[in-house]
Amino acid sequence: MYNLIYKIESEKSPLKTDAECYILAAGLSENFIKDFKAKAGGKIFLSEDIETCLKLNLDGVLIDLSKSEQIKKEIAQIRVQIGSKVLGIISRSR
Repeated sequence: MYNLIYKIESEKSPLKTDAECYILAAGLSENFIKDFKAKAGGKIFLSEDIETCLKLNLDGVLIDLSKSEQIKKEIAQIRVQIGSKVLGIISRSR
């Protein structure tokens, strides 16, 4: 069975060849992300940080809104910032 989504939490994380999508943790260096993206090529790259996503032209963001009291408002604000890029959301269950 393939693991399609991997989270890269440190610059020592290995490249997983069976991944289709990488979630890049906030705090990774721009140089690491650029190199990692070049090595992995042709995959989906999501950042946990909007600014990094936009600056490095990644495919989208994964945002944790599990503590949000105004989730619809926050989603709308994020959508304005990232345009048509992928928006993944972590939310709480009610």
